[in-house]
Amino acid sequence: DMVYSFDVIEHFKTNKEVDQYLREAQRVLKPKGLLAIQTPNRYRLSVRLMAILGKRRKWPYHLGKHKVLGEVIHYREYNQEELEKLVQSSGFKDIKTDPLWFGLGYPGNGNWGFARPPRWLKNFAHVIFLTAQK
Repeated sequence: DMVYSFDVIEHFKTNKEVDQYLREAQRVLKPKGLLAIQTPNRYRLSVRLMAILGKRRKWPYHLGKHKVLGEVIHYREYNQEELEKLVQSSGFKDIKTDPLWFGLGYPGNGNWGFARPPRWLKNFAHVIFLTAQK
């Protein structure tokens, strides 16, 4: 049993919507069910480099208009610690996070990419992949 969320949590406009989403995941999961969230890392290397160049992100961050989805907006992005605390405060346990670099790196024990980035780069990963158990 699993709830999988791929690039979703950053599109919720309010903290209340995020809380409702996580409560709903808790409600629909069977005991020991798995929550899996993949979301952009707020501290990814590209964002840090742009900040050094004087182009800091402002929230909400408008990514443009999609012909099917409409306006695409990130209202908030999370770093690893924030995401872990948020999920834990919603009652999930056995929380694990793994950094991903455009598919490079690995979630869990399997190798999902070509190589694991050096440990010191972990906080700059492009994406955070989180799993947690109900």
